[in-house]
Amino acid sequence: KKDRLIDLSFAAAYKLRLSDKGSGPVEVELIDPRQFNALKKTPDVITEKIKEKEVIPTQVKSEENSTNEPLYIQAGAFKNEKNADLLLKQLIDMRLENTPPFKKQFSEDLFHVVIGPFNSKDEANNIADLIKSKIKISIFIVSKEKN
Repeated sequence: KKDRLIDLSFAAAYKLRLSDKGSGPVEVELIDPRQFNALKKTPDVITEKIKEKEVIPTQVKSEENSTNEPLYIQAGAFKNEKNADLLLKQLIDMRLENTPPFKKQFSEDLFHVVIGPFNSKDEANNIADLIKSKIKISIFIVSKEKN
């Protein structure tokens, strides 16, 4: 039937570029899952025996910074500067002791919230773990400051 109204989620409207306008014409097609799955080609399976190699264990040291470059914690990267400012405020409000400076930097079209520099990976990981225990965010240890 033509000229029917269909209510879409915001995500669907956004993907169809209708979220700004609010409505617009779209074409709806029926897809038979059996035909769709038949079009998927199954990958060829390659089997060959893998040779075993001898592994010599080594003593593991604490994770030091092997590159001797300063390390930084990237606490977030945002397109919207206000979101970076909010995270920066949250971090400052935590009042973490003996922590290198918190910074907001713009690079690669994003506002990065970074902490550092740190001299060792262990030191950076300890602060990262402390932050993650207080606010639930993904944190990355990076070896270069975002410029």
